Amino acid sequence: MNCLKSNISKIISIFVAFLVLMVMTICLSGCEYTTFKGDSWKKKFDITTPDLQASGNSADTANSSGWYNTMAEDFDSLDSLSDIWRPVGNTLRNEEYWCDKMVKINDGRIEILAEKSDSHICDNCDTSKSNFYTSGIITAKDVNGKRVPTFAQAFGYFEAKVKFPNSDGMWSAFWLQTESQGQIGNGGKDGAEIDIYESSFWNKKDFVGHCIHYDGYSSKHKAGQATHSTGKNLYEGYHTFGLKWTPNEYVFYVDREAVWATNFGGICSVPAYIMLTNEIRQKSKYGPYGQKLGEFTGGTFFIDYVKVYQNVNYLSHIKSAKDFV
Repeated sequence: MNCLKSNISKIISIFVAFLVLMVMTICLSGCEYTTFKGDSWKKKFDITTPDLQASGNSADTANSSGWYNTMAEDFDSLDSLSDIWRPVGNTLRNEEYWCDKMVKINDGRIEILAEKSDSHICDNCDTSKSNFYTSGIITAKDVNGKRVPTFAQAFGYFEAKVKFPNSDGMWSAFWLQTESQGQIGNGGKDGAEIDIYESSFWNKKDFVGHCIHYDGYSSKHKAGQATHSTGKNLYEGYHTFGLKWTPNEYVFYVDREAVWATNFGGICSVPAYIMLTNEIRQKSKYGPYGQKLGEFTGGTFFIDYVKVYQNVNYLSHIKSAKDFV
């Protein structure tokens, strides 16, 4: 009898493992990822740091390299988010709620809080679905259930100075999103998500990741990503993360040093709005780039400033998603 029970137990275990494998296969079949390694990008693309010195705030006042400033938000003069910047919205993200109450302005910086709470009181968060709460900021507003950009730009240089949440079980991100990311065809030219950085490497504090997503997030989805060591503890103090987005390449920077470049999927030429967000994963235990996350202990994501520049040489390349239909 004991032998029979043991055999039945083994069969059940094998069957469960098979089901898990099938579910993972089905989930992954809808996503196609390309992982980039090595440093061939250093010779393939223009990875020079943009010359942003003495630029004005219009094309007429651009510096000798063509750069001018289109946004310089240091949050010093804000006592509440309005106009361009808003909390990312009250919504169940995946395993956590993005809740407006988790966004604070303090000492000229944005603080994105994160917590696990059984006593969260909010009209927009269903405590029966999650007891994890965090948020982010975005240059878009909700209009009848649809995001409408309050600031969006194609091409240029985007930079944020931030301090990672020094906690396991979560990660922060600085990313750009187009309204047409889900438009199928034309690769990423007609719309893309551009992850300037994601900080899901709490156990490898010198690492950072970057990714390009296009053609939606289901069966046609494609993504190109890279992870690498910066040689410094990114969870200690503030660091700047930047993207030079030209008609020919995406170049990613950490503390103004180029760390990766790509033209994966073709270069997006459609304006994108800006997002800086926190995310928590406890059920799945995994974050982006296959990083296993530990037990969430709470942490704050600090945003010191966001600056955006444009280059007069890129203006003629800007298109609308409708140009690709």
